[in-house]
Order: sequence, then C-alpha cells, then structure tokens
Amino acid sequence: MKPANPRFLVVTAMGAAMLTAALAGPTAAFAREDSITPSAQCAAALPKPGRLMYKATASHVKPNSDVPTLMRAFISPLVMEGKVTRKEAMDNANAVGACLLLRQQETPD
Repeated sequence: MKPANPRFLVVTAMGAAMLTAALAGPTAAFAREDSITPSAQCAAALPKPGRLMYKATASHVKPNSDVPTLMRAFISPLVMEGKVTRKEAMDNANAVGACLLLRQQETPD
C-alpha cells in the first residue's frame, strides 16, 4: 500500500476542522443567546450614553428598589461629571428605566 500524500492529509484535516466548526458554531451561538438575560439584551441595544447610565445603576437594583430614585441617585453624578449630557440623560431615561425594571424582575429575592 502506498503512503498517503501529506498534502491530502492536511486538506482533509482542514476540511474536518471546518465542518466541525460549522456544525458546532450555531449550537454554541444558541447556547450563548440563552444565557444572556433580557435586561442585558435591553442594555446592549441602548446608545452609548444609555449603556453608561444603565451600568452605573444596574448593580444597585434590588427586588424592592424604587428604580426612578436609584436612577436619580446614580445618573445625576454622571451628568455633573460631564460623562453624560443632561439632554442625553433625558433622552435615554425611559429606555434605561425599562431595562432596569427588567433587571429588577431578574434579581432574586
């Protein structure tokens, strides 16, 4: 029996690796989608100032939190420090609040 051509072996191995990646890729993508919470998906859809506002407030949200009060407490400093303009804060407040309410529902008691 004649030894296999090394070039053929490399091409076959590459083909097998690409096929494995193609088959595993969509499954892995679906697994990641399932692990992303609705509040994280919501926050990812926010514009940059909204994401900054969400990030500043989200870790403080508890099941019994008053979300508008938390937003004022943690977003006002962002405006005062110039990280977010007042207009950006006003424009994004409703969307950020909705994402924070989703996070509140996800937070364990």
